Amino acid sequence: MTERDFILEGFTHSVRCDGRENSQTRKFKAVANILPNSLGSAEIYYADGKKLVCAISGEITVGKGTFKIFIESIVESNPLIKANLTKLIKQFIEPFVLSPQANDNLGWNLFADVLLYSPMSPTDADYIVLGLKKAYGNIELPLIKETCNIVSHEKKLEMVEGFLRLDESEFPCCYSMGVVYD
Repeated sequence: MTERDFILEGFTHSVRCDGRENSQTRKFKAVANILPNSLGSAEIYYADGKKLVCAISGEITVGKGTFKIFIESIVESNPLIKANLTKLIKQFIEPFVLSPQANDNLGWNLFADVLLYSPMSPTDADYIVLGLKKAYGNIELPLIKETCNIVSHEKKLEMVEGFLRLDESEFPCCYSMGVVYD
């Protein structure tokens, strides 16, 4: 069986490229809220020795918000792998984190920072998505009220009591990415 066939048809044979069966999950430990100055954060430890830290910060904006992700490794990694991981994970996650806010005029610009403690590889997508899910799941965004003076048309933003809790159940739980060579 060629590598291409193995990747494309391995799922039907109940075999993954890392040796696990389809029903087996990776063992990991997740610790949330490790960074006090972020909106949400998580540290993920995997049984195979991989470790990563995810932090999400944000700022309020007028209009629809944005989502930006920055992935770094403490070990020098292939820039092409980094660019592909960043692009694919952003496309996959962005629709989930930019859900409609309570106020149509205001949104949040969210920034996700991911630090890997090992060289980057295409298979790190699953690790990163799980870390972002854990960090995203404990975010509470302050509620903001916008008022406008009818005479002067001056707009005023103020914080109100309460938080917008993001729905972790809407967040994708895993994303597998494979590289297929002809």
